[in-house]
Amino acid sequence: MTGVELLAGAAVGYLIRKLRKVGGKADAEVDRVLDDGMDALHELISARLGSDGALERLRLEAQAGAETGLTVRRSEDAIAQVALDDPDFAARLQLLVEILDERAAAIGEAAGAGSTHNVISGTVHGSVLQGRDFTGSIAFGSAGPAALPGEDGQGKGAAPIA
Repeated sequence: MTGVELLAGAAVGYLIRKLRKVGGKADAEVDRVLDDGMDALHELISARLGSDGALERLRLEAQAGAETGLTVRRSEDAIAQVALDDPDFAARLQLLVEILDERAAAIGEAAGAGSTHNVISGTVHGSVLQGRDFTGSIAFGSAGPAALPGEDGQGKGAAPIA
């Protein structure tokens, strides 16, 4: 991914949060802190790409709390293309995303020990694990065929599962 694609992904992540807020489905405390920045980001993107069909669809899906991967990718691509074509837009977008990232990080720090604030912006390709203080093994994907009852996976007998 290029820097512009990452920037567009972060912008869409915040835009979705803003649009969900309009639909009443976002976290009120976090939104209170991020509100001004999300409003400015929404205004910047809407002013520059207001008639883009992908963004209109994103608005509808986010307000319903059910945005699709395709709509998110199309919105990211539209924003990335404008950012590539318009360096002033790209710079303003970069500044707003940085401000929002700093505010989101401050929320996590202010929450203190014992709390977690996870944010994913943009499109994720692959597995994601979010949380705090994990212990033990963590694996993604297939661990191979499951052992049959009475087998320990190595072909040797084990206690049957009751």
